[in-house]
Amino acid sequence: MEEIEPGGLEAFVMRSPLAAVLVATATADVAKLRAAVPSKCALAYLDASKRGEGDSTVLEVYADGTKIASCGSPEEVEAAFSRADAEKSDSVQQAVRRAYAETATGGASVLPGNCGDIETRRGLLGYSDEYELHKDADLGLGCGNPLSVASLKPGEIVLDLGSGAGVDCFAAAKQVGPAGRVIGVDMTPEMLDKARKLARGYPTVSFRLGEIEHLPCGDSVVDCVISNCVINLSVDKPQVYREMARVLKPGGRVAISDVLRKEELPASLKSEQSYSC
Repeated sequence: MEEIEPGGLEAFVMRSPLAAVLVATATADVAKLRAAVPSKCALAYLDASKRGEGDSTVLEVYADGTKIASCGSPEEVEAAFSRADAEKSDSVQQAVRRAYAETATGGASVLPGNCGDIETRRGLLGYSDEYELHKDADLGLGCGNPLSVASLKPGEIVLDLGSGAGVDCFAAAKQVGPAGRVIGVDMTPEMLDKARKLARGYPTVSFRLGEIEHLPCGDSVVDCVISNCVINLSVDKPQVYREMARVLKPGGRVAISDVLRKEELPASLKSEQSYSC
């Protein structure tokens, strides 16, 4: 806790956004106190109107500028933050699942934003004719070609994180041959249904329902993990990489094509459509 005057609150919370701030204040200053909170902050102040009535400390928790709880202890503050983070994670995940379900059932024409002509995109993303992509499985959702750096060998076991309709799985199956195996994991049932229908004729390819943060796969069984423009959609990226390490055999490798944010996104891109594209 750090004691500051109400007039110095804004400068304090902006440099310590997760701090609990103790301010001795008159009741009239409480509105000013609340107005200065950043996106995520726990405020502790003394309610002058309740002096002499026992504990007059008030703990308020804010997330995204909105009060989400009144707490009685630092432990309750931490719990409130955890609940808010979990709810936000669920919201993002549901938005992504909804967008990809629409693409799976409606095809590439319902892709968010202008994703361009899929035939043209294949060449731009590094898929030459040698890959012989399953065109019905290519919904234009990737941002590159992870197979170009995977160096797959006959007989290997490959795990595709966020496999969608299976376009990279089917291409990988041709590289690992009949002695290999390719497993696709996706959290969208509609995508899995489409991929499984397209998998007829690919006996070494299978698809599993699951989240990339909790892979439905055993320990140390995979030679290579591939992923194409999916990890950026995860709300817990460190957990994704922990799962990769768990399922990979000793000496296993990772081949990822994805996007990386180098600076803060503009407000126009902070939308459900943008996050799920």
